[in-house]
Amino acid sequence: MPKEAIRFAARDIANENRKDGHHGVWVPKRSKLSKCNWDQGGKKHNRVWLDFDMLIDILEFSLDHAYVTMPDGRLLRQVSGIPMGDPMSPAMTIGTCGFMEREWMHTLDSETKNRFRAKRYMDDVIVMMAENEKWDHAKFSQDIGNDVYWPPLKLEDGGQGVFLETYFAVTQGGIQTRLKNLNEGRVENPAVWRYQHFNSYGEYTQKRSTLAACLSKVQNMASDSQQLMYSALQKLDEFKRLEYPLGIRKYMCMKMALNGGDATWWKIRDAQK
Repeated sequence: MPKEAIRFAARDIANENRKDGHHGVWVPKRSKLSKCNWDQGGKKHNRVWLDFDMLIDILEFSLDHAYVTMPDGRLLRQVSGIPMGDPMSPAMTIGTCGFMEREWMHTLDSETKNRFRAKRYMDDVIVMMAENEKWDHAKFSQDIGNDVYWPPLKLEDGGQGVFLETYFAVTQGGIQTRLKNLNEGRVENPAVWRYQHFNSYGEYTQKRSTLAACLSKVQNMASDSQQLMYSALQKLDEFKRLEYPLGIRKYMCMKMALNGGDATWWKIRDAQK
């Protein structure tokens, strides 16, 4: 992401908030649960007031003072892009992308805006559009990858029906979703995953916790019982190939049923072999 875009976006966002009567934010000193707020009235306990000029100065310093120590002892300064490892970098990304998207939206007519919807999470974007003869949707699909963000940024096709770690499909009944799994239907040459083999060195509790976490993701990503059933069986097959015993796989399905209250997990448990 070009640094000038980050600087320009920060100033534009600050100016827009000034128009709404805001001149800075109260920021919690320590708490991860307390939120920042606009209220300027009086002193805030365990909070510090940061005006926009100060925040922009901090951003400018971060952009120009990102250093890294190399293994051979050399000290290098990063001159391009978002500062690596800086706690402000996620905010820079979100704010600058939002600024670019708003500027691009100003170039579109209302009819075009009514024919698509887009959503971004950090640097992942999903776009849904109407495909009909009323507009050149093919050209729009091609142009959106290059027109929204300033060079050298551009959107790259991540594949149909995929967003973040989720497969999705638009049906007459709504949008169906399930956890993305590169090993779906792959009997031979499965993709390599980060899960431990059951017979590898490591604590039993850690392996069981890994399985539990994976099944929780399966649960959270599934839009309905049908998607949950299919996705869970595919995920459990991965652990079966890693020689996780049948008893553990069945036990974890039982735990999911008892903890989450979804009776589909009983069917998943009984389908294990």
